[in-house]
Parts: sequence; C-alpha cells; structure tokens
Amino acid sequence: MREWMLNTALFELLCFALVSFRPLLFVQTSMFLFLTLLQFIVIVSIRNRDFLWKGVRPSTLLASAVALALAVSFALPYIPPTAHLFTFTPLPLQELAIVVGLALVYLVILDVIKVLYYRRADKGAARSLDGQTSAPN
Repeated sequence: MREWMLNTALFELLCFALVSFRPLLFVQTSMFLFLTLLQFIVIVSIRNRDFLWKGVRPSTLLASAVALALAVSFALPYIPPTAHLFTFTPLPLQELAIVVGLALVYLVILDVIKVLYYRRADKGAARSLDGQTSAPN
C-alpha cells in the first residue's frame, strides 16, 4: 500500500514540476485535469487483482459514469463560463497530451504495483494457512 501512495505522490510532484514554470491558471488547470485523471484511473484499476487489461471489464453504468465525468472535466476549461467560474484556462493540445501521457504512465506503474502487492499478499496468506494446517492439534 505504501508503494501506491509513494507512486501517486511522485507522479503529482512530477506533473507539478513539468508545469510549475507556467502561469498560475495554466498550473491550476493542468493539475486539476491530471489529478482528475488519476482518480478515475484508480477507480477503474483497483476493481480487481489482475492487470487492468486482463481483469473483468467495468459495468456499463460505471464505464458510462467515468466517461461522462471525464468528458465534463476536460470540457470545463474550454467553456468560457465554467473556465471563469473555476479559474481555468484552455490548454494547448500538446500540453493536454503531456497530462494524458503522464497519467497513462501512472496507470501502467500503478497496475504493476497492484499486481505485485496482491501476489505478495496471497503468498503471505498461503504461508500463513500452511503453518496453521501443519501444526499438530
């Protein structure tokens, strides 16, 4: 579990380091979109113990809700009233690509950490059960 938290913190810092030299509105918008992506990645990824692409697909309701929330989140900076309300600024396409690309790298690393964590936990549980069954009564 600590590995996941450290991974998340490192990616948040990396994203901030990549955008921190830009104007404040740019930083706010980039970080909002990046952190929103991370949360949806976590929601979809931790649903099972295997790699995301091998696991059970999310229900239509969950997939639809995530897709809608992502669409709304990414639209907010490009709709003038909401951009003004939340103090966002539209990001150029190459900057959006950086945010999305970094989030995809996060997804891969999170999935590897998750699978390794569950494999280690399963081995520990199996050893624990072996110790209980081999003990004399």
